[in-house]
Amino acid sequence: MKEGRPVLSLGKAVYRLQPHKHRGVYFGEKQAGLGEYLCVGMPGVKGGPTKYLLVNSLLCKKVELKDLPKAEALEQYEGEYGTVLERFAFKKEGTALFMTQISRDQRFSCVYVEADTFSSPLGAVRFVRKGAGIIGVCVGSSTCHNRIRGV
Repeated sequence: MKEGRPVLSLGKAVYRLQPHKHRGVYFGEKQAGLGEYLCVGMPGVKGGPTKYLLVNSLLCKKVELKDLPKAEALEQYEGEYGTVLERFAFKKEGTALFMTQISRDQRFSCVYVEADTFSSPLGAVRFVRKGAGIIGVCVGSSTCHNRIRGV
């Protein structure tokens, strides 16, 4: 809530939400007149579970951010991961984890959510574990990217 009205922050964009004629549904425009809209469904308004939102038809689960693991624990995620179409590199810097989308040379900060799961501007970052080792990563809704090499 901001100034008594619901807002949604999506990356760096902030949408002021307006109620739709259907209860539990809101819409927002990024900036007046630019035509960048989104639709937000809040099932909890109709008595459903309050731990989910629908943002442009994507189901989003409410999470409580946890403290970042110790810097040494972040080292297990470092390395390069990829498929034929896309590659990602992860690097620990101090107590933070950063992801580089190699094909676009874009770098993003990863926010710790829970065990082996981070949030990024590209969506959820879920590391895949086999036994005690990390063997892959899924970024957003993409396929799993196999670990190519560690750091």
